[in-house]
Amino acid sequence: MVRPFPVAPNDPIAVVFSAVGPQRSQPNPTSPMLERYSYGTDLFVDGLNGMVYAITLAVPNRNWRGLRVGMSQTNAEGMLAMLGPPREAEPPTDARVLFEESGDETGFVYDGMYLSSFVPHLTGRQLIGGPINLYNDRHHFAEFHSGRMFQKDLKTLSDDEIKNYFRLYNIGAVVAFHPASIERLLSVPGLISVERRIGPVQLMKVNQPLSWFMQGDGKIKAGFNRLELSGLAGREVILKYHWIDGLIASPAARIEPVKMADDPIPFIKIINPPAALILRAGS
Repeated sequence: MVRPFPVAPNDPIAVVFSAVGPQRSQPNPTSPMLERYSYGTDLFVDGLNGMVYAITLAVPNRNWRGLRVGMSQTNAEGMLAMLGPPREAEPPTDARVLFEESGDETGFVYDGMYLSSFVPHLTGRQLIGGPINLYNDRHHFAEFHSGRMFQKDLKTLSDDEIKNYFRLYNIGAVVAFHPASIERLLSVPGLISVERRIGPVQLMKVNQPLSWFMQGDGKIKAGFNRLELSGLAGREVILKYHWIDGLIASPAARIEPVKMADDPIPFIKIINPPAALILRAGS
């Protein structure tokens, strides 16, 4: 008799216990960060931060979504066709990626480099989190490295504080590696879902409405030294972008800095905006 194995990656470990019984964990022999739950010599479940990370199924009396050891090539290809091709999750383009950087304090997780220095150039995504952990500038308040976010220990932030930061900075995706960061973010009910794992790094989706506007509405296209705004609506518009000295609007509009939350850098307010304008730093 072949029985289904009703567990999938990203399920809570409790689902495994419900399906095949509780088991004491042991370190994974090749990846100590993972906890291994062994059910005999040919069925293993590896967990990370209380969630299923990987399943090793080498027994012929169990199947996973129709796939099992010992089935014919034709049947296996048929089941794979029914499951469909792998889906690559893409981070949203209408929000920022919160990227957890790593330095000396965590052994340069990204192959010995500050990877966030390259991500915006290589991907075209807008980023919070880099490039250098100890960069001494007020603008670096909005950063994320080695378990610390917005210059605070992430574990000390309440659920509401995390949600408010994510809303203020329009965070649509998170790249995190530190176990404490991953555990805390996943503990906020409904906020985060894991899309993919690459070694210790987890790529996460943020489940919240995405908008570049704290107040008002419109569309924004960001480029080098320019924000192109269109379809602006509202007597006052507040953008989820930082104010900088020397900012000018074309056509001319009344713009001013406005303080938000505990960020030392103000954000951009536009009063009685035209339907469309361009913001840039210049003289």
